[in-house]
Amino acid sequence: MGAAKPVEMESNRAVHATREERRAALLAAVEEVGPVLEAEAAGAEDERHLTPAALTALRRSGLLGLKLPLELGGFEADNAVQYEVIERLAYHSTAAAWCMFIYTDILGKVAACLPDEGVARLLAGEGLPLTCGGGGLIPGSLVPVEGGYRLSGRWIYGSGSSGSDYFMVMGADKTGAGEPQLVFCLVPSRDMTVEDNWHVVGMRGTGSADYHAKDVFVPAALTFPFPGPPLRGGAIFKLGLMGYSAHTIASVAVGGTLRALDEIGKMAETKARGYSSKTPLARRSVFQSFLGQSRLRLMAMRAMMIDVGQRLVAEAESLSDNPLHTEIESRAAASLATLAAVEVMSGIMRYAGGEGARAGHLIERTMRDVQMAQTHFYVSDSSFELHGRSLLGETDLDATA
Repeated sequence: MGAAKPVEMESNRAVHATREERRAALLAAVEEVGPVLEAEAAGAEDERHLTPAALTALRRSGLLGLKLPLELGGFEADNAVQYEVIERLAYHSTAAAWCMFIYTDILGKVAACLPDEGVARLLAGEGLPLTCGGGGLIPGSLVPVEGGYRLSGRWIYGSGSSGSDYFMVMGADKTGAGEPQLVFCLVPSRDMTVEDNWHVVGMRGTGSADYHAKDVFVPAALTFPFPGPPLRGGAIFKLGLMGYSAHTIASVAVGGTLRALDEIGKMAETKARGYSSKTPLARRSVFQSFLGQSRLRLMAMRAMMIDVGQRLVAEAESLSDNPLHTEIESRAAASLATLAAVEVMSGIMRYAGGEGARAGHLIERTMRDVQMAQTHFYVSDSSFELHGRSLLGETDLDATA
């Protein structure tokens, strides 16, 4: 089969030739879809996964092409632009932003690494497919058969699984001599069983349930080795796991917290504190100081993430390889930004009091979601130690440690 054809989409290079044009198109798409995601956020909480209306809006937005290779008609956005897009989505809905970073991470990865026949199958329908997976990088069992593999296994954290067309999961082929061969497999959603076990404190609307498959046939065209070199696309596909994805956790946490900060600012005009003398929060100097410092702190986190994201991809491009030390810095920066968001959210909740703590209130929901975001293994206190070791010149380092 010949080379995969690019998807016919507004985001192709003929329409948005420069980075700034692509960035502007992406951010404009966020503003268009944002009100729908915002209106559907409460429903996602109730249903424990994104609503059909939210999924339809994301499909039609063009944002699924965020990390799709340029040669396939995508935006192939660098990490700095990715951060801005996901942060702005999270301003409208943390759950939708979380699912969207999964969809775009996985779609970009498989589109860059699948053989041509596999990419042609992936992109055969109208529009781009919703593709989730990862599964905690837990390998299922692979048995080679004619034309591909038989796959069985159980995986965790299927964020966005309710609306997905495909799952990407890892399998291990243990039939040969030596170490098992790790392979990524793209599996149609109809061949996966999603369990109803996503009953959690935060990120309820993401539908991040466990899922499993039993003796499913996966054609070789829908597989690629782990770790495997990308067959198409540019610098972002040369990055390691943390360089490719870790910044997305911070973007969700900071974006959601920025929205909650705006919300408490509005509440401050009418919400009064004190017993003998009621004073609106907006007139209390201690709240004014909190609001000003918190805004600056979150803006500083954004500036840091954009800076390291730009440098990371520029270095990958110049080296034609993953810049390990900058990847380590990027993960540490994402951990710091997420921590800052958690701390600011704690202050927001303190000032919002009982009103903001009511079930279903935007501040209550965001508090839970941001707390949940910091549990992801991409962000970790160990990333700061690793960054320190990198700064001290150590070379025996692993960005995923």
